[in-house]
Order: sequence, then structure tokens, then C-alpha cells
Amino acid sequence: MQVGNILCLKRLINHISTLKTHSGIHHKMKKTTALFILLFPLFTLAQSTFSIEGTIENSAGDTVSLINDTYYLGKKSSVFSSVTKDSKFKFSLSLEHNSILQLKYKGKEIALFAEPGNSLQLTFSSSGKISFEGKGAENNQFLQAFETAFKSNFDKTTQEKKMLEQNIDAFEMDLFDARQKQLKYCKEYAAKSALSSDFKLYLQKRISYNYWNWLLDFPAVNANSAKAKTVKAIPPIMLESLDKNNVVDESAMICDSYRGYINSFVIYFNSEANGFNTFHDINTSVDRKCTFAKNKLSGVPYSFFVCKLLLEYCEKMTPSFAREIFKNFETLDKKGIYSSIAKEKCGDWINSKDPKKEKTTTEKPAKEIASSSNSEPHFKDLKGKSISLSDLKGKVVYVDFWASWCGPCRGQFPYSKELHKKLSDKQKKQIEFVYISIDDDETRWKKGIEDNQLDYGIQLHSPGGWSSEACKYFQINSIPRYMLIDKNGKIVNINATRPSDPKILDEILELVK
Repeated sequence: MQVGNILCLKRLINHISTLKTHSGIHHKMKKTTALFILLFPLFTLAQSTFSIEGTIENSAGDTVSLINDTYYLGKKSSVFSSVTKDSKFKFSLSLEHNSILQLKYKGKEIALFAEPGNSLQLTFSSSGKISFEGKGAENNQFLQAFETAFKSNFDKTTQEKKMLEQNIDAFEMDLFDARQKQLKYCKEYAAKSALSSDFKLYLQKRISYNYWNWLLDFPAVNANSAKAKTVKAIPPIMLESLDKNNVVDESAMICDSYRGYINSFVIYFNSEANGFNTFHDINTSVDRKCTFAKNKLSGVPYSFFVCKLLLEYCEKMTPSFAREIFKNFETLDKKGIYSSIAKEKCGDWINSKDPKKEKTTTEKPAKEIASSSNSEPHFKDLKGKSISLSDLKGKVVYVDFWASWCGPCRGQFPYSKELHKKLSDKQKKQIEFVYISIDDDETRWKKGIEDNQLDYGIQLHSPGGWSSEACKYFQINSIPRYMLIDKNGKIVNINATRPSDPKILDEILELVK
């Protein structure tokens, strides 16, 4: 019997009283929790004051800090500081919704669940014990106990270490068991009746998203560790109860596990859309993630994800590519908060015109590529006719490799159209604009043509994404990509200038002479 089947049988025996059917991860509580989450909001929108007074035994003149990381990025956080006087400190701040605040004192850090209108009294005893009184006390007393009991279940370093030590069956089994213990702990807590409904829902969501976050993160962690060319798919049976069409949960943004889940979700399912092949080009990797996020996320979750991505990778991309990514993001970030955070960090890089920062291509020279395959690829046009680039011999050919999901590709199309318009009728007879899409799906390719009004030039399709004939033959690992071919059919520039650069017109016309 296979390991996965043995583990499933073991769980079935252990949890027979709670399972409806067992498929590796599923049980009644999961569906009940999911429904519960959808029916109730996690935070109120009425702005009100949250206050906290504290006593730290044997403290005098020490600094205590309270941090409200409003945007969850460590940027533009509200930091309040107080110096203890007679062992006491006090904070008061306005909150629009429930928040997780961080209280720091002498290297110690505790999380506080703060609801607008709460007024807490906190005591640090000399023995290290923390106790609460006032409105919201029960929530925070329980939160400290929960954090102590299950800290490792939410810790990234701990979980990633387990991912590298276990196979996915054993790892998922541990996740499942941990979630059961967390839910049971919440249910059996002696003072559960005193916990607020918002706080109980926060716990439900944090526990639920923590499970999915680590499970979806498993393939990427293992692939990155081994520097593998492909990512191993999660067994479909483990994902049956995950609703992939309802990822947006703005009310859960205060949960660290939900924010992690957004990232894991996009990375895993974007990888799935790419045939589980890893990306070795940062430009392409970030572009694909942003495009996928645009289709699956919205509102604050979308803005948070793309901003976090830009903060991490903007200076690893070429400035021109980062500029295109940011431009598209800025348009969709309705409130402009996250795009302004990204601009503060990445603005100088995005606006750089230094050609040295535009990474040079590592592809083989044109002649070597041209002779590296015994058969030149043929592509289908809109009428289904088979065409190769050698069929266009006698004309100067400007090739544009693109895909409907590629934002920077779409961003270049208006410039391409203007470039075409600048040619005289005589020049148009000697120059051919060729667009080769690597879209997997023919319908998306044709819709991309229609949406971008590509009503000129020759439209060709090379399905298969990065495994397409076009990508393999011309060794393409990032798009948009442009290529110039002279009248003799020779590739003169396999990494040609973009349409948005004015000098490309002269480069094309030079070949016409």
C-alpha cells in the first residue's frame, strides 16, 4: 500500500467521528468554517478610540512601543512610544477596524487584538506573567495563551524546515492534525463565552488560512531548495475543498496567515498555469505573477500582493520592465496607497534611463541559433495557414513575441502601431511586422488580437508558452521580445529595440536600403 493511502487510512481511523469522507484533507468542519467565514464580516468600519494602560513591575524610565502596521509591509507604520513613569505607560489611538498591534518592551514583543472602542489594562509581572483587564481583556488573555501553545504552527522557519524533511503526505497530515488541535483548543477554552464574536472569527480565519498557506507553499519551497527546473504538483485530492475562485477576503487582511496564503496561492497556481516549469528570468516571473494576481485578486489583497512583489524584486528587474509593471499596478491600485509605497522604494530604479542597468541578454548569437535546429518552426496564422519566417525572405521583418497575459507586451502595442503608421506606403511594402503569440489557448490569442486592435501586420500563433516552438527555437525566456531580420532572411538582432524606443525606426529603415 502506498504511503499516501496508509496516511489517509490512519486519519480516517483517528478522526472517524468528525469526517464525512476522507480524501487526504477533508472533513465536515472545513466546510462549516468556510460557510461561517463568508457570512460574517471580521471588522467594523466605525472609527473609534482604542486605549491601553499598562503596568510593568520594577520598571522606571524604560521605553515601551506600540506599533500599528496598517498596510502590513513594515512601511508607513504608526509607531507610538511611551516612557514608563512609576512603572506605568499609556497609549491611545484611533482605529477604523479591528487590528493586530505589536507591543514591544525590552526585546519582548506581544500581539494585541484591538477592536475600536476597547480599553485595556495590562500588567507585566516581574515573573514574566502577562494579565489583562478591561474591555477586550478576555480576547487578549486567550490570544497570549494560543500564541504560546501554537507558535511553531505559524512560524515560517519551522514550517519550511519540516517541508524539506517530510514528503507532502506526511507534511499535510501534520498540518491537518495541528489544525484540529487548534480548533479543539479554541472550543474548549474555559472562557470562550466571553470572547467577542469578531475575535472568534479572527481565530477561525487565521487557523483556516494557515493550513492552506503552508500546503500551497510546499512545492515552491522544495523546488527552490533543490533549484529544480520544475515544481511538483500537489495531489489533486488535497485541493478538492479549496475554492480557487474566491480568494479575496479583505476582512482577513489582519491575519498573517491570510497574507501568506495570498502569496502561496498566486505562486502555486501561476506555476500550474505554466506547466509547473520554474521561471529563470525575473522579468517574466514577476510579470506572470502580476497578471495572474490581476485575474484572481482585487481590492486590498491585490494591491498588497503586487506592492510586496515590487518591493522585493523591482531592482532585480530591468528598469524598463519594472516601469511597465508599476504603470499597470498604479492604474489598478484605486486608493493609491500601495502604489505610493512602491514608488517610494522603487521610484529611482523605475525612472532610471541608465542603459547599464538594462541587463544584457545571455542568449546565443543569431548564427548559432539559426543553425541549432534542423527544422525551422512553422506557425499558424489567423486562417490556419502554416507560415515560417523564411517565407518572408525579401522583406525586412520586425518580430514581436508576446502573449495575452503579458502586461508589458500589451503596453508596447500602442507604440508598435504608431511605428507602423510612420512608414510610407512604399516602405510598408518592404517591411513586415510579425506578431508571434505563445498563448496556450487559441481563443485567448485571438481575443488578445481583438482587444489590442492588432489589425495590421502578420499574426501568428506558437502555442505552448515557454515550451512553445518559438521559445525553444529562438531560446526565448522572457517577453516582450523583439527580433530584426534583414531581406536575406538573416537575423541581425535577436534582442532588438522595443517599439517605444525612437531609435528602432532608424534601425529598421537602415535594413531597407
